[in-house]
Amino acid sequence: MKKNIIKLIPIALVVIALVCGCTTVSKNDQRYAASTLAQPGLPPLSAITGTGTLMPPANPDNFTFVVFGDSQPNFTVVSQIFNQVKSVLKPTPDFALSLGDIVKGEPQVPFDSEPIEKTLKNYLSHAKEAGVPIFNAPGNHELDDVVNTDPWTEMPSQKMQTLYEKVVGPTYGSFDFGNSHFIVLNTEDVPPKGMKGPTPPMEFSYIGPKQLAELQADLDANRDKTHIFVAMHYPIHPLYPKRDSLYGESRQALIELFAKYSNISYVLASHEHYFYNPFDETNVSTVPVYRAGGPTRYLISGGAGAPFWDPSQIWAFHHYLVFEVSGEIV
Repeated sequence: MKKNIIKLIPIALVVIALVCGCTTVSKNDQRYAASTLAQPGLPPLSAITGTGTLMPPANPDNFTFVVFGDSQPNFTVVSQIFNQVKSVLKPTPDFALSLGDIVKGEPQVPFDSEPIEKTLKNYLSHAKEAGVPIFNAPGNHELDDVVNTDPWTEMPSQKMQTLYEKVVGPTYGSFDFGNSHFIVLNTEDVPPKGMKGPTPPMEFSYIGPKQLAELQADLDANRDKTHIFVAMHYPIHPLYPKRDSLYGESRQALIELFAKYSNISYVLASHEHYFYNPFDETNVSTVPVYRAGGPTRYLISGGAGAPFWDPSQIWAFHHYLVFEVSGEIV
């Protein structure tokens, strides 16, 4: 059995690889559209614009994918990640999960869609370099707008969501791949009129009742999957809970819901510009292996290029994660 490893890559990137008992298998060069889900639940999710579609793995029990978050417009770093995904990693990953903040959206007062649309399209032009389909869990920089000039009034808006759907793709959904099911959540649902945000410095985030109901139906319909992976932007267990946590009732709803399912392998988030394991806080050199039936692993991966809030912290380094699924083990 191979051990978890951490590889130091030139250009100051760190790739944390989850490797355990994996077998190299041939890959089909073609890609396919994520299959339409016949069962109730979340809507079927497509990859972001221009990054292609997916083909099933040659072996449904053995496949590889990568995870990264919070690139913002640092194309020096994220383009190197894309290049390594396409040309360096072996076996070549089948797809990528992005955990949001693919841009650094600066809300406009009054609203002006042109700057953010230009920034989104610029990211998409770089994302093609990865050569694999990319699925994104949008964050505050993609979907927030401001009520006035006070930055603490940033809230998800319908205008921003409509723009994102037009340029990038769906804000949430799910798809099957091999023996696993993948869920991408939108932690920036448009709130009901009059809903108040948290007290600063905590930022607003929200998952509405419709998405929560679809999520529960989706989880119920996929109890037979060996693994379920959940990707989202705002974390449930952040390093700084008074500032960066998924807000209030949405967080509690997910905690209670996820506890009902024994096959949720990993819940992956970003927002904090670190690599952080809330259940092994000082460990920044290995990633916990998951075995079917074990406790859900929570990880934060926000090191794809955004500036570090405190570069002196042990969690502050540019990185991405490589997941290798081998049957019941990840």
